[in-house]
Amino acid sequence: MAWGRPERDLTAIEIHCRRFGHGPEHYRGFAEAYAHDVTDWSGHPVLRDIREPRTVTTNARKAARTPGAVAEVERRIAGLRNSDTHLGWNIL
Repeated sequence: MAWGRPERDLTAIEIHCRRFGHGPEHYRGFAEAYAHDVTDWSGHPVLRDIREPRTVTTNARKAARTPGAVAEVERRIAGLRNSDTHLGWNIL
């Protein structure tokens, strides 16, 4: 359990909806039910840009044991370098 600003957790949910194929409708439904859309917050791009590389590095640690994972991690890194915020990611 932790105490902090909800934007940290809400940014993680937005990333998972966008990156892992749940689609914008799924995220919009969540934001409506939660009554807050973190993408409207001016700090969202900063938290997104911190959180996405963390998601990549977490998966990079297990890449050697998972077939195809190295290519997926490299693809994600290339997308981040190209500022492609809409590139879908495969689950490793």
